[in-house]
Amino acid sequence: MGFEEYKKVFDLSSFKLTKTDDSAFKNNYQMLNMRQLNTTIDSLERTTDSYQNQSRTLFNAHLPFFKYLDSPWSARAAAHPALDSVEQLIPDSLRHSIMLTSFSTINSIKGMLDNNVLAYETDRQNLRMHLMTWHEKITMSIACLVLFMIGAPLGSIIRKGGIGLPLIFAVIFFVIFFLLNNFGKKFVKQDVMQPVSGMWLATFVLLPIGIFLTYKAMADSQLFNKEFYYRVLKKFRRSPKEKTA
Repeated sequence: MGFEEYKKVFDLSSFKLTKTDDSAFKNNYQMLNMRQLNTTIDSLERTTDSYQNQSRTLFNAHLPFFKYLDSPWSARAAAHPALDSVEQLIPDSLRHSIMLTSFSTINSIKGMLDNNVLAYETDRQNLRMHLMTWHEKITMSIACLVLFMIGAPLGSIIRKGGIGLPLIFAVIFFVIFFLLNNFGKKFVKQDVMQPVSGMWLATFVLLPIGIFLTYKAMADSQLFNKEFYYRVLKKFRRSPKEKTA
């Protein structure tokens, strides 16, 4: 048996492009402007500061004896010098139930504190990312000026080699800036450095170099002229006749 024509139909509905809603990432830190970042950072700072008060309220609710820490406990302890632990003050009939209640209270407090710690770390990480983005919007703008202060003087100071040699030095400084900027971001994300020092690391390192090269270019310096260094070394080099004299 055979067929003159065979038609195979494929269902292409699964290949249909599903567009993401425009408002799906509107609250992401990378999509916010400076004013929105300031508002979000202020809210996150107040939220992270409130965790300390929440922990204090939690302890006071489950462990009310904290308010009696300033009571004359030392005088009571002096009245029972032979006691080795608090258990000796508890009757044997109530000791088991009191220990169970204590363990239950401690486990309950530990569970709530673990939740608070997890929420605190999440908010703190979110705060670091917002601060990193806020500083990055400024550092990326200043980076153009810093790299210009390095690249433009190089073209004026390096007189030999055409455009190739200054371009090589400019690429080297750009790679240094790129590495320092990435290191700063990584350190901020891992909470090794503060957002201010991490995001401004590349600028703090390269800005003095740019100022130095700009000054040398304005002073018509021969910083990259090997003949200049050869003449300087020649002054310190004495001939054999001069040494014998």
